[in-house]
Amino acid sequence: MDASRVQAIAEAGGWSGDERIEITAVDPVLPTPRPVGDVAAVALARAGGAAARLAERAGGDPGPTRVTVADAAAATVGFAVMSVDGETMARTNADNAWVGRYRCADGRWIHLHGGFPPLADRLAELLGLPVDADGSGISAAVSTWNSDVLEDAVADVLHVRGPNVPIGPAGSSSRGRRADCVSTRSATTRRRCCRVRPPTTRPDS
Repeated sequence: MDASRVQAIAEAGGWSGDERIEITAVDPVLPTPRPVGDVAAVALARAGGAAARLAERAGGDPGPTRVTVADAAAATVGFAVMSVDGETMARTNADNAWVGRYRCADGRWIHLHGGFPPLADRLAELLGLPVDADGSGISAAVSTWNSDVLEDAVADVLHVRGPNVPIGPAGSSSRGRRADCVSTRSATTRRRCCRVRPPTTRPDS
């Protein structure tokens, strides 16, 4: 695990850490250039720490909180690692066109996440589409936007702005390179609509 990167992610989210919380294992776990496992692990660690504090206030002794990056990453694609009666689970929102990756006018990609009706409604209004639009319609609308502009517009309509942290080499600056940033709030309250490079093999294929 790149401890310095995990620390940077935590600090960008306003968390300086807790000696009773341990994050272990390594990233990358999933085939993506983004530190999905690290971000998810920090989010789960913060949630676990909050739960432990509540338990202490109630007179309990919760003990330490331990999170592995591999397990945290797997939790973001839970459908892919679980089965019901021996059958692989379908991807959540597999038939929802408002949840997916779309190419923007500048060639970059954005991951829209309208998995809940209110989110889909706001995305549809932003893009000037009916909420029952299909993937081709959404793709056509997204293709008229530059990624930076659309990302900011989505953050505004979904009220999901959060701090960004660089994922490049240690000490490198992300100023002016917003495509190389990831929101630390994505795994705690929602997935931030962020640009991604499509992996060689789609995880939902």
